[in-house]
Amino acid sequence: MLRGKKKSVIVGWLCSYLIILLIPIISVFTNYYYNVKVIKKEIIRVNEQIIDNFKNSIDELLEDQKAFFSYIYTNDTFFRLMSDQRNVAQFYYDASHFRSSLEDYCVYNEGLSCILYFVDKDYVINTSGANKSEYFYQSIRFYNPDMQDYDVWRELMTAEYNNEFLAAPFMHHQTTEECVVYADSLKYYDDNRINIFISVPVKEIIDRTESVQGDSQFLITIEKKDVLAISDNKIVEPVAEFSEAGVSEAFFELEEHLGLRRDAKEKGISYCLLISKKEFWKEARHVRNVLGISISITMLIGFVLVFLLIRRNFQPLSGLLNKMGGWEQDGNEFIQIEERYDELITKNQFMHDRILDQEKIVKKNALLRLMKGRAVELIEQEKNFFSLGEDEEIGLVGIEIPFSDVQLIRHDELLHFMVDNIFSELMKEERFYQMDDGQYLFYLFIIPRSKERWKRECMEKLDFLCDFIEEKCGVVLVAAVSKLEQELQKVRFQYQDVMEAFEFKSTIGGNGVIDTEIFNFDSDAVSIRSSAGELIEMALAKGDLCKLMEVVNQFFEHSKRVPLQIFRMQVMDIFQIAARNFFDVEEGEDRRMYLLGYLKPLLNASDRAETQKTLEEVLNYVYGTMHGQEQVGNKGIVAYIREYVETHYTDSTLNISTIANSMGKNPKYIARVFKNETQEGILDYINDIRINKAVVLLSTGKYSVEEISEKVGYATVKTFRRTFLKMKGVTPGKFEAQDISR
Repeated sequence: MLRGKKKSVIVGWLCSYLIILLIPIISVFTNYYYNVKVIKKEIIRVNEQIIDNFKNSIDELLEDQKAFFSYIYTNDTFFRLMSDQRNVAQFYYDASHFRSSLEDYCVYNEGLSCILYFVDKDYVINTSGANKSEYFYQSIRFYNPDMQDYDVWRELMTAEYNNEFLAAPFMHHQTTEECVVYADSLKYYDDNRINIFISVPVKEIIDRTESVQGDSQFLITIEKKDVLAISDNKIVEPVAEFSEAGVSEAFFELEEHLGLRRDAKEKGISYCLLISKKEFWKEARHVRNVLGISISITMLIGFVLVFLLIRRNFQPLSGLLNKMGGWEQDGNEFIQIEERYDELITKNQFMHDRILDQEKIVKKNALLRLMKGRAVELIEQEKNFFSLGEDEEIGLVGIEIPFSDVQLIRHDELLHFMVDNIFSELMKEERFYQMDDGQYLFYLFIIPRSKERWKRECMEKLDFLCDFIEEKCGVVLVAAVSKLEQELQKVRFQYQDVMEAFEFKSTIGGNGVIDTEIFNFDSDAVSIRSSAGELIEMALAKGDLCKLMEVVNQFFEHSKRVPLQIFRMQVMDIFQIAARNFFDVEEGEDRRMYLLGYLKPLLNASDRAETQKTLEEVLNYVYGTMHGQEQVGNKGIVAYIREYVETHYTDSTLNISTIANSMGKNPKYIARVFKNETQEGILDYINDIRINKAVVLLSTGKYSVEEISEKVGYATVKTFRRTFLKMKGVTPGKFEAQDISR
């Protein structure tokens, strides 16, 4: 009877389990069809992000080609090449100089190459040379035996183009593979024509589409005719069914592929991503298999658990306690479970805190990589990373903290901690993310657009911070505040502006807060360092005032054809050159600040005439300072330094800066002069004098190591011992013992 009841209980449990389990199984299979739709939608969304990334990346290459064309068109040497065609000698001279200009540009744009073809002169110029087209062709043919015939190549070179892109091989001097070429024809006097070809090899595009693998393809079409297909990091034959279909929809379906299409920013170019249906539905099949396996395993485990529960006479608490770390048979099961639960809660909280700390570190590192342009994928995850509303903007604040002279790691860490805590407290009402990068602290602020006074208030608080740290710690800080941006991806431009501000401040000296918007010039149009700046630097060095004014006049005469923004950039370059030469000979803070006072009039000048007048005042002031008073010769500087060290070597604060201040000179300048004249650094010379004096004191046997360390000017005994061991090969104690034994 009991056995029959036991069987009925087991059967009842099993039937109940099956009924309960069948409900989710039926639900899973019912919703399987809808899950497949969701998977399809998500895969398409992911591939849309991929093709959009490809599009943006390749569009940048095409824009770089057009930027190269703009650089050529605004180049003075190119203007002379067009205007001096009748002067043959001048033409070839200018062609040689222009080839060098193209080569300099390509150094900073490694993927680009340029060919200029003067149709009426049958003359070719590119970064590797300039010659008649036939000789130019033969030189290319020598390195590229597979190149097409001369007639085919010449027909390509002489055709007329109208601001268009095309696909062609042998248009890049560093490769023989297929290139995407931007071509345009310019006409000058007598309807003569110049063809300009700016090319980028397909390898550059392949590098940007390396995620296209397997049976998928990425295609670039130009004017719906030229098709370039990429898969597995190489050029392949395009899918035939795509070429025959001629689709123009954003999403389309072929017999064996699904496709996404995007139009480039440039007219006539479009991109297509073809995904193999076999690969596309692989994930759906995986989901189906996983569901089947999961259901089977669940049912098996369920049967086993029911059997074990019955075998244990329905005593689940004892088994649970054993699993949680032991069971006391004499104790209350519920109290024991509560105690174990409290232990688990404590451990869980500890792990939760550690995960939050790791999350903060990961977030800081990711933002730092994004600022440096190394984490483009973070932009796709922006919404999950941190929220940026439509009515919010981002601003970047940077603080440069100099390393201590004696490389005290503990001291630097405390200083970083102090600066970060003070600034965070000052800005506690704002929403921001903090990042460390060596000697730099960065803060990424999320600011409502309605808060118009944010930048001014931030700069006022940074001024207070710089003054406070300098007063309390004697450390000079430099801070920079970027312009506000509405998109996260533009934070890398804000980072570049802040770093340029730090570089500028280190050039001109001093501390304080910089608004980076004063440096917003179009630096892609021309080279920052112009030929006029080099001539002005030579005239200042030689003390030739007539030559200096002559170069300035010529610069302003030729700048009439230069766009105003580029002109202002060149003027600021000249000012920077003059300031650098000025600071090499002038240490006085008042005279430095007087020179920097010209920055605002230069930036706010209303026309070229006013700018010329202000710049001439700057150069006259610099010239008068550099050559209006007698400067101490190099030999005199070395002699003064040696005498000063001999007199003040017992002073523990003696360093390059204290010597430079006593002379009224720049520390970097006197260090360079001393090194060139004696082949020894100033700090090495100071240590040599101190250790030699210490050797004499040790020989007397009257003083302890601690007393000698203080007498020869070392701040700590540890530093003295380390320096003595480095220079003499033994510690001071062993040296004294050896001397006594002798």
